[in-house]
Amino acid sequence: MDSVVTLVLPGLLTYAVGSLKPGICVSTHRLNRVRRAMAAFVLWGMSAGCRYGAENLTLRTTPPNGPWFSDVARQSGIRFRWGPKHISPVTALDAFGHGCAFLDVNRDGLLDILLVGEPTAALFVNRNGSEFEDVSARAGLTTVRGAWEGCAAGDYDADGRVDLLLTGYNCLALLHNVGGLHFNDTTHQAGLRPNGWCSSAGFMDLDGDGYQDLFIGNYVIYNDKTPHYCNLGGGVLSGCPPQTYAPQFGHLYHNNRNGTFTDVTGTSGLAGHMGGKCLVVAFADYDNDGRVDFYLGNDGMPADLFRNLGRMRFRNEALSEGVALGVYQQAQAAMGADWADYNRDGRLDLIATKFSHEPVSLYRNQGPYFDNVSPVVGLADPTLLMLSFGTKFLDVDNDGWPDLLFANGSVYDTANRIDPQTSYLEPLQLFMNVKGRRFEEVTKSAGAPFERMILGRGLATGDFDNDGRVDALVVDDEGGPLLLHNETRTRGHWLEVELRGRPPDWLAYGARVTFRHGRDVWIQDLSSSSSYLSSSSPWLHFGLGSITQIHSISVRWPNGQWETFACGPVDRRIRLRQGEAKRSAYYPRE
Repeated sequence: MDSVVTLVLPGLLTYAVGSLKPGICVSTHRLNRVRRAMAAFVLWGMSAGCRYGAENLTLRTTPPNGPWFSDVARQSGIRFRWGPKHISPVTALDAFGHGCAFLDVNRDGLLDILLVGEPTAALFVNRNGSEFEDVSARAGLTTVRGAWEGCAAGDYDADGRVDLLLTGYNCLALLHNVGGLHFNDTTHQAGLRPNGWCSSAGFMDLDGDGYQDLFIGNYVIYNDKTPHYCNLGGGVLSGCPPQTYAPQFGHLYHNNRNGTFTDVTGTSGLAGHMGGKCLVVAFADYDNDGRVDFYLGNDGMPADLFRNLGRMRFRNEALSEGVALGVYQQAQAAMGADWADYNRDGRLDLIATKFSHEPVSLYRNQGPYFDNVSPVVGLADPTLLMLSFGTKFLDVDNDGWPDLLFANGSVYDTANRIDPQTSYLEPLQLFMNVKGRRFEEVTKSAGAPFERMILGRGLATGDFDNDGRVDALVVDDEGGPLLLHNETRTRGHWLEVELRGRPPDWLAYGARVTFRHGRDVWIQDLSSSSSYLSSSSPWLHFGLGSITQIHSISVRWPNGQWETFACGPVDRRIRLRQGEAKRSAYYPRE
């Protein structure tokens, strides 16, 4: 009852079990008697397809074997457009793009959607798992104006409600969730101000005091005095590449526990040790020492990996750990990044995206260092020509192995004239994880959204309809959002974990969840920040394959406390509250 079979005029009812492509949808009243009889038979067996109405009748049947997604943005009420802009050539500012977010703003257990653009952001509240309501005006977002590009979600004042941070070109806004689906702009009261071209950002408790600190990335110096157009060869005018511009550098803010922040970039070890031109921040405890570290992906500059030394002090280990450079030992354009234990060895690995004519980088965590294994796991050749932005690990089929999704699109609308092997609009790419040994591209068989050419930018993941399958939200910057409903037919079991820390740390960002089954181990760190300019679900989703029981789950909370919880049956979401486990201990911390 999940994928789409379509009634096509004139005179043809296409119905088959398998991987038929969607066509032109019509109403049954236009069919003749024979077609009506055939349609009635299909409708009798697949009545769920009528929920979208006669205007766009979609008859749903079982999807083919393998991953399958449908774009349900419009029928779910998600209407927001970034383009078409009808600008040519596009500048670096035009091409930067926008992010998106899955988040639960009203704590009802359903994922809502945040989209950012110019001049305002938009908030869509999830009403029943399939319908969203635009509450942007009611929430106060329409009065917060700016050239918004990125977003982050967190609880900076420790009141248990999700607050928002909007970033953009020379603009920044901290929006305090006061309840009742309303936000107040508290940027200045909190001690924040834009420091140039703000890019990706993220909330995280970096010192274990229970209050979320904040990192805000910055891109390049771009203004009326810098060049906006360049000749990249053959007389083709385009926006200028990043090496044209001087870098800006991000800022780290310590939470003062009273609703304000202090800039600690200079005292934390970050100042003078960042590559600059930051496009993504991704948090994880990569060295398993109980402290949250973070990766910064930079545009054409060596990447940064800041190891947490305790007491808000950090050291850049990117070069020594092997994640500063790409496959060809070049400073790659790392627009997007994400962490996951893709081979289930108990260590978190890192994926980073890149420019065209270089592969994505999958850094396998070997303990004291990382190996770039993209060429040996099948990711190098299929990603070579794409220009990739947002990326996320997600277990599409719940087999227990994290798969990979990429949002692609060039920064040059004249891309094909500059390089005939490339194009401005590009398709999404989906790679399935084959038991941690290799990745197999399944883009062409994953559904109609993967056949579209889009200008991919932001990407977020989460299970918005609570059916146990991870969905995705994608920004098409030359069109509208794609809400990719995961309709994969799978026998794999799953478990979703919602963490609730002790006050003040309600959201428990930085906590680690671990469990074992036989020799297999699953680990995830809780962070909503990764991908590109985006924020993903605050709940941890685990695919389990054939496993139907998990006896116990261990949680290392951000303050260092370990607790072990009894679990039991799977295929459900469970809420684990700090202090309510059967067994606990404390992780050694400074």
